Amino acid sequence: MRTSELRQALRIFRREPTFAAAAVLTLTLGIGVNTALFALVQAVLLRPLPYDRAGDLVVLRHRDVRTGLTKPDIAIGDFVDLRARQRSLESLAGFGGYQSTFVGDGEAVRVEGASATPDGDVRRARSGASAMSAGSAPRSNARRATIEI
Repeated sequence: MRTSELRQALRIFRREPTFAAAAVLTLTLGIGVNTALFALVQAVLLRPLPYDRAGDLVVLRHRDVRTGLTKPDIAIGDFVDLRARQRSLESLAGFGGYQSTFVGDGEAVRVEGASATPDGDVRRARSGASAMSAGSAPRSNARRATIEI
């Protein structure tokens, strides 16, 4: 950009302060939103998960063949059966979240938590509880899996 063009732009900004303020504000908001969006995408999508062999983690979901609907939960009986029969995964565990209300001396407080099967032992998980994969001795060509129940 030549100096004469820069001088002309500065003169216009000096004569039209509202336009100059709107231009600077638009650029500021655009750059700020772009930076925030990129930071969010980088944190959620681009950064690897904080697990060893994070690329081997999978989430299993139930798909009803008759209706074609994918369900976010797997029945506890189906999970036990799947865990007993599967041979492709290193380990299979369940996890789930729960919400409750704690009532004490003062105001009632909402409490959120999670439960998981320890090393895939589903007998300790409650129905509808969350589950997460637990490591076990690796098998050749095995993959670690997470299943939602």
